[in-house]
Amino acid sequence: MVRIFWTKMTLSTSFSIRDFFRSFIHWREWLWAIKWHCMALTFDMFCVSLFSPGVILYMYNGTYVNVFGYDLNRDWYIAIYNTFFFVGDSASRKIWYHIDVIHPFLFLILSAFGATIGLLGIPEIAPLCGFLVAYANGSIYVQATKVIDTVDDRYNLVSLSTWLFVGDIGSVIGSNLISYLY
Repeated sequence: MVRIFWTKMTLSTSFSIRDFFRSFIHWREWLWAIKWHCMALTFDMFCVSLFSPGVILYMYNGTYVNVFGYDLNRDWYIAIYNTFFFVGDSASRKIWYHIDVIHPFLFLILSAFGATIGLLGIPEIAPLCGFLVAYANGSIYVQATKVIDTVDDRYNLVSLSTWLFVGDIGSVIGSNLISYLY
């Protein structure tokens, strides 16, 4: 028995690659529970890879960024942007952990709105882009893991792995589009 964050957890040491791959045969038992979360994570990771800080680094690539008529050192500007990103992700995970699961596509509205703000190229509101994209990311993560926890224990690992793998498809696409967007 191990105590992590004041929660008792029993750690299992049995893991079989064979069982992991056998779980794919029973995809009907677990895939339907996570299908919307897989699709949502794909678009979410697309936005995260584009704006964490991604394309923002190229949009504001001078030595200074003009914010409200003042020249702010670019490094400080990126630090402020990243702080907004951190706060958005952290706050959403804390908030949505204690709220019932809702459809994950609702969080994609925040991602789309944040991406739009980021692509406008207005430095005064660009940190809001980071906050919104990160807030959606944290919300989708915490809600999806709550759903995956309801999947039969035999398929928990394969459902989590599939969810993360499908999400990485969006991340790879977003990362490859950075050079085209700036």
